Amino acid sequence: MGNKLPAQTYHKIQGDRNFEDLRNKLKVKQLESQKSFYKKYPHVRKFFDEKGVEFIKLRQHSAKIIGAGALTGTLLLAPPTGGKDLPSAHEIVKSARDLSQDEAPDVPQKLLLDSLKELLPQSPRPLTRSEEKALERVFENVVGVSARGNLEGEHLNTTYGFIGAEQHLKRYP
Repeated sequence: MGNKLPAQTYHKIQGDRNFEDLRNKLKVKQLESQKSFYKKYPHVRKFFDEKGVEFIKLRQHSAKIIGAGALTGTLLLAPPTGGKDLPSAHEIVKSARDLSQDEAPDVPQKLLLDSLKELLPQSPRPLTRSEEKALERVFENVVGVSARGNLEGEHLNTTYGFIGAEQHLKRYP
């Protein structure tokens, strides 16, 4: 058998073949296969063009979609954690009563409430752009939060209205 081991037959191939020629032949074969596929199935080409997917990168695209789906499924099906750290409803009501019974509220809290009472209408309605701008300044100056009514050209249907209490209930007791 000689001095070469069976597992090292690639040494012989490397000397006999120019890998750049092999690469070019494979590329030509790929392009011919793609052209043949599109010739047989022109509706598939139209579909790929509408979706913005290249035929060559179909595996990469599907791998991204499958990965995103797996990650989303993992996040959605994972049991919630940290629910025990939340205070009970009785503790929240008690602390709210204690806060309302305090005679001297914080100055920033009082300033915020006074500003909101002054700026917001008595009944819910769509706010004007000037009212929204004034509220943005109040939140930025008093609370330190950079709030915006319009973000990157997108605007909510309404920025002021009633909120039901059910949004604040514990989801997983």
